[in-house]
Amino acid sequence: MKNLKIMKRAISIFTIIFFVGSITLFTSCQDLLDTESNRVMLSDDNVLNSPNDTVYSIIGILTKVQKLSDKYVLLGELRADLMNVTSYSKSELRDLNNFEVDSATSSFCNVKDFYAVINNCNYFIQKVDTNIVTLGTKPFVKEIAIVKSIRAWTYLQLVLNYGKATYFEKPLITINDGKESFPVYDLQQIVDALILDLTPYADVEYPKYGSINGVECIRLFVNTKFLLGDLYLWKASMNGGNLSDYEQAATYYGSLIKSGQYIVQSSDAIKWSSIYFTSYNNSWSNILYSSTGSNELITTIKLSSSVINGVSSSLADLSSNYELTTSKQFEDLFAKQMYSFPNTAKNPVIPAYFVGDLRLSGTINSTIDGYSINGRLLETGSSIISKYSHYNVNVFRIGLLYLRYAEALNRLGKPSLAFAVLKYGLSPATLTDVKKITARELTPVKTYISVFNNSSFVNNVGVHNRGCGSSEINKLYVIPLTVTNKTDSILFVEDAISDELALETGLEGNRFHDLMRISNYRNSPAYLAQKVAAKHTDYNRIYNLLLDNKNWFLPIKK
Repeated sequence: MKNLKIMKRAISIFTIIFFVGSITLFTSCQDLLDTESNRVMLSDDNVLNSPNDTVYSIIGILTKVQKLSDKYVLLGELRADLMNVTSYSKSELRDLNNFEVDSATSSFCNVKDFYAVINNCNYFIQKVDTNIVTLGTKPFVKEIAIVKSIRAWTYLQLVLNYGKATYFEKPLITINDGKESFPVYDLQQIVDALILDLTPYADVEYPKYGSINGVECIRLFVNTKFLLGDLYLWKASMNGGNLSDYEQAATYYGSLIKSGQYIVQSSDAIKWSSIYFTSYNNSWSNILYSSTGSNELITTIKLSSSVINGVSSSLADLSSNYELTTSKQFEDLFAKQMYSFPNTAKNPVIPAYFVGDLRLSGTINSTIDGYSINGRLLETGSSIISKYSHYNVNVFRIGLLYLRYAEALNRLGKPSLAFAVLKYGLSPATLTDVKKITARELTPVKTYISVFNNSSFVNNVGVHNRGCGSSEINKLYVIPLTVTNKTDSILFVEDAISDELALETGLEGNRFHDLMRISNYRNSPAYLAQKVAAKHTDYNRIYNLLLDNKNWFLPIKK
């Protein structure tokens, strides 16, 4: 991004120096900073006490976050079940896909970029002057909320991918700072620490700085409520499914939905034009790819199309050069969905069906046998991923928000309510329809549910509608009558949510961690192991490897 690059240069005017420290040790911090770097500050008494200072500093932090974008997607997808490698893939990609990374050589084992973000956040938090009062308020509290959320998200990515993180809240500026020892946290410990740190900032509104390259700055910041919801889901997944944790997650998601008036609109979909199924209209791709006019995006990492104009992504090139492709399991999942089109010629309306979820057409470019791209002959049934063609990595968006909300509801013992998020959409009418939602799941009245009982959500539709037509009348998309008890209902709906996460948010960076979390809910590593192993020719090796959840995490480069 050209403007980000220009603003990054300007940071030096305000004496903000961004560190390129290489953080690699967990038992001590002797090597926490790259002491040979000429960009390490030896001492500093600067205080950030003007709006310009803080704005430029936050933009500088965002440029560090940009460097995490490709790793965020590849670590979350190549190790999962939806993305695959090809014979043209670099060995590093194949090793990641096959759980054979070499910690000494693989860039995926290098965590310095994560700690560069954290260290810069720590510097900002320590140096910003929160005692300044303007018109009766402390203006920099909003900036603290932004930076703490960025830091928390980065710490979460570290532990989700590497199983542990060195936790420190002070900026490492001097050589001696790098020699200090800090605690090493696992996932449980980091989640607890981040919840404690972020909770006071849950309701702080972010400042409106305007836009960069047409993107509202507020969409470049990590949303605090969304992140807190996620943290509580992870907390629940590790403590045996404490209902209060699921409820806290649902509360944060519901509060965010209310404050942002986020709805799933029927127009934000890929739809067949007529009952003859000969052509379709695609608005779904637009809301994913456009970071300038889309209300879908809550948090996105905006990148440049080339390194000349700023930090760029390699994902589009890896896809178009056929180094990344989709798995057979991914495309089979789309193929087994049934699109429902209302046949208005019949009364009552009876749906006409067509095989397949149309969101596949917005995710990949299908190919035919013998097709060649850039001199590379594609394998039978192969596809080129088109989801990365617009140079932004979406972290949080409306589709994901509703599915995470449904995940929490389901584990709260409300499977019909959770399924309604997928099939009908939560609206005042849906909440009063006992044919759609079991009445006992709505009592006692909870604020994270009653939020939908107002006019803002009248037109809310199910997430499944985005690729499968009028799912509310789809008689094939239901909780089967053979599912007769709550436990089985929860498992059935959780499978449906897992599938919908793949259909709606597949290849965006979440998949491996989604499978981790659901496996934890079920206390069953086999859930993740089976799904991931299914895409591999050496099924037994991958399956047995992933039965040990220690192998879900990457080694860290020493």
